[in-house]
Amino acid sequence: MVRRPIVSTFASTDGLSIASSKHYVGAVESFGKWLVRDLRSSDNPLFHLAKLNAKVDVRHERRASTIGELGRLFDATECSTRTIGRMGGSTRAMFYRLAAMTGLRANELASLTPASFDLTSDVSTVTIEAGYSKRCRKDVLPLHSDLVPRLDQWLTKRDRSSDDQPVVLKWNRAADAKPERLFPGKRFKKAAQMLRADLEAAEIAYETDDGCADVHSLRHTFISNLANGGVHPKLAQQLARHSTITLTMDRYSHVGFLDRNAALESLPVTAPECQTMRATGKTDECAVGCNTPAEIDHSEPFPVLQRRSDTRQTSTTKSLVSRGKTRLFKSSM
Repeated sequence: MVRRPIVSTFASTDGLSIASSKHYVGAVESFGKWLVRDLRSSDNPLFHLAKLNAKVDVRHERRASTIGELGRLFDATECSTRTIGRMGGSTRAMFYRLAAMTGLRANELASLTPASFDLTSDVSTVTIEAGYSKRCRKDVLPLHSDLVPRLDQWLTKRDRSSDDQPVVLKWNRAADAKPERLFPGKRFKKAAQMLRADLEAAEIAYETDDGCADVHSLRHTFISNLANGGVHPKLAQQLARHSTITLTMDRYSHVGFLDRNAALESLPVTAPECQTMRATGKTDECAVGCNTPAEIDHSEPFPVLQRRSDTRQTSTTKSLVSRGKTRLFKSSM
């Protein structure tokens, strides 16, 4: 039996973030719908649960790294002789490069093998199998032209180092054995500590007023660079593999004050026609008339708008005014 008070209390437990609460509520609601669909219950006992607004309880704000910060991180990690999480400096540097230039998540990066890359075709790609993709389907993503030669060189160097190691026979070396992954580790549970240590070595602040720089923030950096590069929002959504464009633009795209100012300065400057004519010296009538407010002649029964620079009236206007006077004269009699 599902008790509503218990579920409601659990969904709003103190100490649990609203974002986590929303995930739990969504899972419980799906369970209630399954009960009805599978004829295990006549109605959904959890339909009354409402999700809270996660925007009012942001506990882990991420930021996008600048191009300069990425360069310093890559260089410092590449030169590092320290091994963290069973990965050396060059391996960690390639891990960060792939995250920042493909937008892959940590668990997706952990699933990569040498067979995941196609560097010989006209368009180099990386493939994420459906079992590791968040949307549970196979994804084939293009690779940046600057990343391809670096990746090719790193894979070649890695293969040579593997060949130099002594061969150890194991029982699991069967034909159907899983290929060796490029980035060892179990789901990168310590990826945050790994990146934090490399940020400290590169003298980059982990947390600023804009947010923190963890592993998932490299995905924010990737999407923000797409937005700043003028990529169409729909293409950015497809490269990010988001279900909605709102998620791509609102949560993952970070723009600063200088970006907003540059966007504002890109607007075309429009000049009124009268100013253009005055600058060319063709006529001065428009320059006087455009800047002169219209005045109303209250002495007439039907007020007529007229400019100070032009007090003449057309014959049509005069006839209309005279007719109005005649009608008023007859009505007064």
